[in-house]
Amino acid sequence: MAIDKNNNIIFEGHVFRDSSSRLIIPDDIYDALSKSKSTSSYEFAIEMCQHGNDENDYNFYASWFILVKHDGGLKKCIKASKVKGAKDSDAINEMIQNGKMVLVQVSINSAEEVFESKLKNEPSLMEDNSSKEYYSYIEKENKSIEIELSDILSKLIINNQSDYNDLKSRLIELKDKNYFVYSKSLGYSYGNTDINSDAEKRFNILNAKIDAAMGKLEILRDENLGSGLQKNKDYYVYSDEKYPAIVDVKLKDIINDLNNYNDNDYSKIKSNFNELYNEAYSIYQLALNSATEINCMTKVLLDESIKKYKSVIEIIGKEEARLENLHNQNKPAFGSLLRKTNSDSDNE
Repeated sequence: MAIDKNNNIIFEGHVFRDSSSRLIIPDDIYDALSKSKSTSSYEFAIEMCQHGNDENDYNFYASWFILVKHDGGLKKCIKASKVKGAKDSDAINEMIQNGKMVLVQVSINSAEEVFESKLKNEPSLMEDNSSKEYYSYIEKENKSIEIELSDILSKLIINNQSDYNDLKSRLIELKDKNYFVYSKSLGYSYGNTDINSDAEKRFNILNAKIDAAMGKLEILRDENLGSGLQKNKDYYVYSDEKYPAIVDVKLKDIINDLNNYNDNDYSKIKSNFNELYNEAYSIYQLALNSATEINCMTKVLLDESIKKYKSVIEIIGKEEARLENLHNQNKPAFGSLLRKTNSDSDNE
């Protein structure tokens, strides 16, 4: 990031763009830009350097200001934390290979001109062999998890606290194993979206089954060892985790679009709402099917899952109503194009 005196380059390196070509900005830079009143890259860089940040580099901050300005401002860019799945370097690399994120070579000169070129990702020669290895691995490990879960369910009887502790410990270990298998499975993908989708689907199904068993275990404990079912206790952990995740991640992006609404975006946002409804319902069905399949469904779990599903649908519905209201405001008014005078109104 040092200045190249020969070519007058103040920045040369890589930046990321999402599948919609939006510039992905680190959270701290995004927040600083949103609060800053600086009108030039110089002012912003000086402001940030004076704050005593860890990376006290003038060109670094000046470059981000230039890049954002080049892209049309913050509203045309996206905050890194809003990019679903971009948790770490491995996840980012995977998203690049799947086309969900684009790596771009960028250089900026002293005249604040931006030059960039997309870097292509060639498919790995190991992809075919990795696919065979993946399916061999996942089938074996998933079968092992299913067998262990079946054994736990056959012993889902609680006579004392020790029975509960042993069963709870086994279910937690099984859940950890399921996540480990899922994480290792992604290592076989090499950008193969079929492997990624299959691994996530298998992980979610097994997770729902294990959490359904945990819910049943908690109900049995409260019924046999406690003072009965607790009214405000969440027994259906799976739906409790997944539904808020949908709202917090996907709905936030839609709400951001609504807050910057343009009627040209109506069809796209409407389509995003439909996808959100479908995904909420599919997770609801997955939770119910998993609990029924392993014979863990109870009225408590059923009522709790329905309540959580309805609460999410209600939130989505309110935002969709806001979309329709914004859309209707932009519709042309039909009728007379002549403005009525006060005397005309009085004579009616």
